[in-house]
Amino acid sequence: MEIEIPIGSFRTDPSQSWWDLPSWGHPLSQGVFPLFLSLDSRLIPIGTAFAVGRGIAFVISAEHNIRETLNHEQRLRHLRTVDELPEVVTFKDVGLSVLYQRWSNEAKTEIQFALWPLETFAGAPPSDVVFGSPQFQTVVPTLDLPLCFEAPPQGERVWSIGYTDFKFPEGGIELEAVDAGTFDWRNDYGHRFVVVEGRVDRIFANRFASKFVDGPCFTFDADIFHGQSGGPVLDTTGRVRGVNSAGASQFFARPMSIASFLYPVLFQNLQTGAQLGPTRVQITQPIFKWIVGGYITTDGSEARLCLSREGDSFTVGFSAPKSFAAFVHDDFAGYQRGASASEVLGVNYRLRRNKSKPK
Repeated sequence: MEIEIPIGSFRTDPSQSWWDLPSWGHPLSQGVFPLFLSLDSRLIPIGTAFAVGRGIAFVISAEHNIRETLNHEQRLRHLRTVDELPEVVTFKDVGLSVLYQRWSNEAKTEIQFALWPLETFAGAPPSDVVFGSPQFQTVVPTLDLPLCFEAPPQGERVWSIGYTDFKFPEGGIELEAVDAGTFDWRNDYGHRFVVVEGRVDRIFANRFASKFVDGPCFTFDADIFHGQSGGPVLDTTGRVRGVNSAGASQFFARPMSIASFLYPVLFQNLQTGAQLGPTRVQITQPIFKWIVGGYITTDGSEARLCLSREGDSFTVGFSAPKSFAAFVHDDFAGYQRGASASEVLGVNYRLRRNKSKPK
């Protein structure tokens, strides 16, 4: 869906590094959603997710948001002690949902709300990015944010989008009231919808730090708010450059946050129920095939990824000019030593090796 998205116009002072968007009815809220955990017939907000896709809509969030469910999902509690989640996780005892909302009339006096349950998630551990498949009608308009898989240059301005300061009834929101349409979202629930602006500072080719953000990522010089995890990090053209993962100010002694790169999940299978003509079918295929089929919008940068075969698997990464060398590091420890990324191929850096079996 192509609509005008005013973001910077809500900043009241040019010196502000963050500002609020309208909590309800902003066009971006048709593509960036609060993420909820559902447990014992109640909903609890835990983070942010965002939509991608045309015709078939998918959502993206942070893998560590999904781990939140493991404390409550009886069959998956054993996964709390493992370093990496399986590539595909299906939840039964605990649900995950996103809240969709938009103006339902031209006068902008009434809001349409819809709670969309999510079926499965697919990721590429240890990356902090997961793609999800929601259970909702594809006729409902969603914002289609284009994905970018290339490294951003140092100093590029980015906008981190997400929700924070959730307010909800003690113990959670009753699902029965939501299903019956009697829950008052405008008065009995609340959140702030925020933009945090920063500039790209460093790229970490392998990970930031073990057991913190353990996949390829970049930092930008601003503090994100609790709850923004899983939301998109956009450049000023509206492309998604990464996914909000964590604050990192404690590492740098100055404002800093981490966004995870998208490309490690490209070759992971994603299952969804799709309406193809008069027939509804279950389809499972690698995410890159959803892109090739035109169901997920990108800027074409997937065509410039680095691929090479190693036995029965291959590596995937992307290249960056050698001029990036001064701010590309293997991990935070490398940054502290002043070391640039160790892996150099010709005139380019390959920023990560993500082994996958060919599909």
